[in-house]
Amino acid sequence: MSFLKKLFGQKESLESKLPTNLPPATSVQQLLETYGGIVLEKQRNFEDLIGDRSWQFEMATGEITFGEDLHFPVQILGTWSSGTWLAAWANDKSGIPASLLEQTFLLKKYGEENDIDLLRISTFEGDKNEGLIISMIASGLFGSGCYYAADYGDGIMFVTIDAKYLLPANSGSHQKAFASFSQLISLFDVNHRAAFRNYLKAKGYDVTEEGSVVYGMKDSLAIIGDFDEADRLVNLKG
Repeated sequence: MSFLKKLFGQKESLESKLPTNLPPATSVQQLLETYGGIVLEKQRNFEDLIGDRSWQFEMATGEITFGEDLHFPVQILGTWSSGTWLAAWANDKSGIPASLLEQTFLLKKYGEENDIDLLRISTFEGDKNEGLIISMIASGLFGSGCYYAADYGDGIMFVTIDAKYLLPANSGSHQKAFASFSQLISLFDVNHRAAFRNYLKAKGYDVTEEGSVVYGMKDSLAIIGDFDEADRLVNLKG
C-alpha cells in the first residue's frame, strides 16, 4: 500500500480514551434504518461538490484533497484489497497516526458492545460493498459530513470526512428526500417505515403517524409515506 507511508511511529492505543455513549443497536440492519437515508443524502451533496475530480491523500496532514481548493480532514476506517477487508485499527504496517484512527477504534468498541461482527472483526473476506456499509454506519454514528471510497488501483481506502466542512444534509432541498429514500430502500433490505421515520427526523422534520401513513412537516412543506401491513412503502408524495 504505497500511499500509506510510515511517517509516524507506533500508534498509541486509543480504546481506553474513547467515549461509549453512542446509541445502542442490535444489527447492521437497524443501523442502516437509523442512518441510511441521511447518509445517502450527504453523499449526494458531496458528489455534487467534487464532481469528477481525482483525489490525493496526505498522511502527514490527515487530509484528502480534490483539486487545489477542496481539502478535507479525514478519519481512516479501513481498506479493501483483493477481496479482503482490513480495519484501520488492525493495520500495523502502515504507520497510520493515532489521530486518524479514533473512529475505527470506536467502531471496534461499538461492535464489541453491541455484538455486531461487521464492526468488531479486524479482517475478513468479502465484497467492497461491505466497506461501503461500514463507512455509512460510521458516517451516521459519528455525524460525519460523508464518507469517501478512495480507489488507489490495488484497493480502496475508506474514510469519513469532517462534517463542519460540508453543507449539512438537513439544510438540503425538500425534493432530495424523495431521491435519497428511494435509493436507500432499493439498495438495502431494511424496514421501510422505520427507515423513513428516522430519515425525516434526521432532516429536522416533525414526524407524526396515523394508521398506515407517516407524515413529515418542515417549513410548511410536507412529505407523506404510505406503508402496507409489512411496513413496505406503497406511495411517497409531498
